[in-house]
Amino acid sequence: MTKNVYDSMPPHRVSIVQSRAARNIIEFREDLLRDYGLTSPEWFVLGFVASNTSAGGVKVGDIATELDVQSTYVTGTLRKLETKDLIMLKAAPTDGRVRMITVTKKGNAVFEAVEAEFINQTPKLLGRASDTAIRNYLAVLEIISKN
Repeated sequence: MTKNVYDSMPPHRVSIVQSRAARNIIEFREDLLRDYGLTSPEWFVLGFVASNTSAGGVKVGDIATELDVQSTYVTGTLRKLETKDLIMLKAAPTDGRVRMITVTKKGNAVFEAVEAEFINQTPKLLGRASDTAIRNYLAVLEIISKN
């Protein structure tokens, strides 16, 4: 099946287009996040924490696993988010040595504002792409991200 994909565009062109698209996506995201005083890694962590706060929060290891990075990388990002009063660490109810990370009220407000802005601004990035094309693209990204 993969060979047939390259009938319409050779592998080197696919790679060029993919690289250009990745740069455009990163620039789009960084420009949007700059208005909220966040970097991409901070937003990734804030989003994961906000999405799991209602379940009692997350541990550093959970975040590291989700982002596929080392725990030490997550710790630095958490310090920055804590300094900005976007997250808080508290002792786990079952083991006081374990720290659970949750969003603050301010953190949740920032998270929701960024998500809404991202949704509002995305049509500028995606242009005339159909909903089906976008859903297929996201499905392919999921596959690639798990390899």
